[in-house]
Amino acid sequence: MKIKKLVVMGILLSSIGGLSGCKKQSAQISDHVKENQTTKAASTPKQKVNSNNTNNKTIQNSNATSSSSDHISNKPKSFQYKIPKIDIANKNYVKSGPLVKKKQFSYDEFGTKTEVSKINNRRHQAIKNGKLEYKILNAKLMNNTVTSDKAKDAVKTTFNLNAVNNHYQTIIINYQITNQHSQSINLNGVQRLSYGSTNIMNNYLLDSGAGHTILPKTTQKFTIAAFILPNTKSASILNLFTGNTYSQNGRIIDRASKKPLKITI
Repeated sequence: MKIKKLVVMGILLSSIGGLSGCKKQSAQISDHVKENQTTKAASTPKQKVNSNNTNNKTIQNSNATSSSSDHISNKPKSFQYKIPKIDIANKNYVKSGPLVKKKQFSYDEFGTKTEVSKINNRRHQAIKNGKLEYKILNAKLMNNTVTSDKAKDAVKTTFNLNAVNNHYQTIIINYQITNQHSQSINLNGVQRLSYGSTNIMNNYLLDSGAGHTILPKTTQKFTIAAFILPNTKSASILNLFTGNTYSQNGRIIDRASKKPLKITI
């Protein structure tokens, strides 16, 4: 199984590598909404849990960075794109942290500029699949501009593209899963994401939940990033189909959903 590490710059994906379906990779992302709090102590070598005195707990990936993630890159840390002074002075420029308002923008260290085109911060519907509950926390349509060859190469590598235009769009979805099972559940990632009658190909879809394990009676937050092909007319209404989940010994616990979780941006 091929593992691809992505270094997050600025506001969106910290390290990603999970695809649903036939292509599954390890996944780590850090656009986890900063309301992550834990309500019951638990420990696992791959996860970090903060504890409060309530009955549920929310776990954040221990290897997620403290910043959010709206940028994707895999460059050496020694490289640093020089942001134009005119952009630094712009009131909508965000040096670090999540992009939470329309027109806010930031740069990653490769030189990719990412700007919020549309955003929906309202809590979306939740859907239950067996004893797992999926809930969308927010969704964003991002306009991205690459300003260097390094930035372009990073995008092509991340989304398995042969070529990429200087301007392209991505969709960022933050969601959470609550495991009401009495056992730990292994995730296989999102089965499918579509808009209208168009499916976003798995090659263009990254899910930080793929390959992760959720402890019993816990809630964990993840991020999906999707590359939108050029000339797409509308990707503002999305349908998300959850994938199979498994026990620790590989037995299917919850089968892929037939009913989608609808997302509006």
